[in-house]
Amino acid sequence: MRDLALAPSYSPNATIEWNERRCGRLNYFLLHWHGGCSLARAYWVNNVLLNVLWSLAIAGVVASGITQEFGIRTSGFWSLGILLVGLTLSLWSAVGAWRSAEFHSLRGGRRVWGRIVMVLVAAGLLRLAIVGVEQAPIVNQSLMLAFGHDTMPGAQLHVLNRATEVEIAGGLSFGTSDRLRVILDATPTIRLVQLNNIGGWISEGVKLARLVEERKLATYTRRECDSACLLVFMAGRDRFLGSNAKLGFHEASIAGIGGEIASEGTQTIRAALQRRGAPERFIAQAVSTPASSVWYPTDEELIAAHVVTAVVNERGYAQTGVADTYTRWALQQQLGAVPVN
Repeated sequence: MRDLALAPSYSPNATIEWNERRCGRLNYFLLHWHGGCSLARAYWVNNVLLNVLWSLAIAGVVASGITQEFGIRTSGFWSLGILLVGLTLSLWSAVGAWRSAEFHSLRGGRRVWGRIVMVLVAAGLLRLAIVGVEQAPIVNQSLMLAFGHDTMPGAQLHVLNRATEVEIAGGLSFGTSDRLRVILDATPTIRLVQLNNIGGWISEGVKLARLVEERKLATYTRRECDSACLLVFMAGRDRFLGSNAKLGFHEASIAGIGGEIASEGTQTIRAALQRRGAPERFIAQAVSTPASSVWYPTDEELIAAHVVTAVVNERGYAQTGVADTYTRWALQQQLGAVPVN
């Protein structure tokens, strides 16, 4: 308060001299915040370079795969932390660059450069506001995860067909891979994973795919397997598709938002397709389909892309669900209970 009261208001040069003396007593973060850094340092280093380094650091952490091991609460706090730190960093760098631009001409610099930086900073803040509105659903989802509430439909696991198959229905919620591992350890006779699943967390899809590959299991879909579920399906040693089933592809998304926000997830799907030897044209269609829609390739396209090994008759596999046909064993049991006159 004493510095503020002593701040001269009658001379621009005196004002900037007072500001620089005051900033000289501050640490670097406050120095930038008050516009005490040169325009070049404030804009190119503290604004542009620092934000680029922050983005690269986040991309590096995600690429390392460590985030795929996060549990539900850790994932929520991780997302919230990224958003909070990113917002704080962007505001700090923008405000400091703006204030430095205001003082640039008083330091002897050309006024035009200060005006250009102000325009660039204003454009950056506008973009930040737009992105903030777009990411509001992500904030809501992250808060729910941080409080332990999974936003994905729960996975339903059933051992079928005399303990030779296991079905994963519903969605890929947190903990699905741990539950499957427990079942496989307890039931070594399982040879096939049946997927009737709408998708879910990419991290769970990756862990499930790893588990399927480790156990050399086949995969099969009788109804539908979409989004992250495809990572599990494509990990199968053999990959069977029911004659009435379909596989749904689209770009990855976070809280329904695709594009750059979920680019790491989309790259994971791309990599899985590349490992299967899918042609680039197929891959491009699969990962460019917006998150709000789904692309269902034909059986011929799936076989040609090496995504599916063969299209099979559903009668050879166990079936579950109220709306589904009975298994052959259940049908025989029911018919055997019918009295014969």
